[in-house]
Amino acid sequence: MPRRALADQPLATAARWPLGIGLTSWRYMWRTTPVHRWEMTGSMPEDAPPAYPTDFDLDGVQQPQDGVGPLITGSTAHASAAFGPPPSSSWRR
Repeated sequence: MPRRALADQPLATAARWPLGIGLTSWRYMWRTTPVHRWEMTGSMPEDAPPAYPTDFDLDGVQQPQDGVGPLITGSTAHASAAFGPPPSSSWRR
């Protein structure tokens, strides 16, 4: 390549850089879904989920009156044991 072309390359890159950043930002901005949030008034009795049945075991269920805290504690190995191993046909193809 001629020396002049190599010397002009950084200038051409610097000149096109803002255009490329602007175009990429514009495309990204119009591809994302905007999230709108509103502050709305409400009350716990009106907005709460329905009550659990009386025969439902509430051991380990975090109720709204319990406040805040971790919903999942420890490992999830107990969930795997409860549902059993996955079907071997889906894992060994």
